[in-house]
Amino acid sequence: MHFIVFFGGEFYSGNCMFMTVGLVRRRVNVRSFLYVLLGSLAANFAGCVAATYLFGRATELFANEPHLSFVRGLAEGKARSDPGVTLLRAIPANIMICISIHLGISARDMFGKLAALHFPLTVYTVAGFEHAVGNFVALPLGAMYGADADLLRAAWANLLPAIAGNFVGGAAVGLSELLLFSWDQGHGNTNQLHNHAHDAADARARALALQAKRSLLAARRRPPAGFPAIRVSPGSSSRSPLVSAHSWTGADIAWAPAAAKSDGIRVRHGSA
Repeated sequence: MHFIVFFGGEFYSGNCMFMTVGLVRRRVNVRSFLYVLLGSLAANFAGCVAATYLFGRATELFANEPHLSFVRGLAEGKARSDPGVTLLRAIPANIMICISIHLGISARDMFGKLAALHFPLTVYTVAGFEHAVGNFVALPLGAMYGADADLLRAAWANLLPAIAGNFVGGAAVGLSELLLFSWDQGHGNTNQLHNHAHDAADARARALALQAKRSLLAARRRPPAGFPAIRVSPGSSSRSPLVSAHSWTGADIAWAPAAAKSDGIRVRHGSA
């Protein structure tokens, strides 16, 4: 994981998040979506099997006890696992991995990236969640050391549910980010922070205008000359009226206490 984030490798778990966001935002088509996901999945599988044989079996790294019993038992346990349980365990596994990728990308220096990547990966590993790419190592390694595991059953009971669950977890993280922050980089009206700021200004402007009308009805008298007031007049560059502070000039002006003055706040809906 560290080398993937540092050097930009292709990782199925991370692509589940990124490609889902790209597909929803129509940055990629379905063909590209499937090409990247299936291509990275196949390449990760081939790389895991090759590395497992070269550095796990050819070196006889796990040939002695207690390592031999561990790798055999791990493969046999995964081969006999329930598909539904594996699916549920795979969802939080990739959630932790995608959070780790986010934190690693956000960090600006090497030590920050190492710390950010470490803790989410530790959580999913210690908790015993199922990760498809990790199982690409565990199952072949056990089979190479003589584990009593049916590879076809292992593929059905563990690998396929883990692949599906990892996709669900990665897509959930990507869509959550998309809904929260829009991932629009500030273009157009889809910038959520921009819209929230305008909505807050609109609400405050409407509240000030309503307060001015209530003050006028309650007083039932003409205020003295020069008393601060709020006038509602059409805005020059918008269909909505503009609320601004003015002195008393005539019957078309609704006066209010000085605390209700507001200068330059735009009202989108309705008028005072």
